[in-house]
Amino acid sequence: MLLDQTPPTHPTPAEPARDRLRRACASLDLAELTGSPFAMSQALVEVARSHRELQADANAEAHFELAVRWARFIGSTDHLADLLCELADASVRLALAQDLQAMLPPELGRSGESPSRSAGGHAARERARDHAFEVSQLVGRISDAACEARLLLRVSEVLERCGDHADAMQMQLRALNRMGGVAPRDAGQVSGLGRLADY
Repeated sequence: MLLDQTPPTHPTPAEPARDRLRRACASLDLAELTGSPFAMSQALVEVARSHRELQADANAEAHFELAVRWARFIGSTDHLADLLCELADASVRLALAQDLQAMLPPELGRSGESPSRSAGGHAARERARDHAFEVSQLVGRISDAACEARLLLRVSEVLERCGDHADAMQMQLRALNRMGGVAPRDAGQVSGLGRLADY
């Protein structure tokens, strides 16, 4: 009897992530039946995180954006600010990925698309700044100082990756103050968030 010589198939590294995406999409289908803002927000977050794991940055950002829209109906500032941080991170990831694509030679990328990719990276970076700015305003309504500091540090990281080093430092100073630390001697000379919303 001839033995089957077909080599065994092994799951690809991305297969577990794809499986998680399938499960997340199934959960989203169930959440849609309930119409619950919290259930929709949570389900969309899981779909977004699965896309992020698969490095599908545009899809991740789009689903985080939808999750934020549903979260606005919940009425929880902490939850909204937390999701906005995730959305800001997704936007800056997309910006960096598009910047990298724009730097690739035509034979490695998609020929003729460099200008649009570069513009896309700029637009995604602007969205990241806008989300970070909104979080910086929301944290003032959070009574938990530790939570506020954590969110400010997340905002700082996003701004740093956007290249806004002065604003990132200002967020770190605010976080330090909320944690009861002593700000640097010239901390009072650092202006507010500045023109972040106008970038």
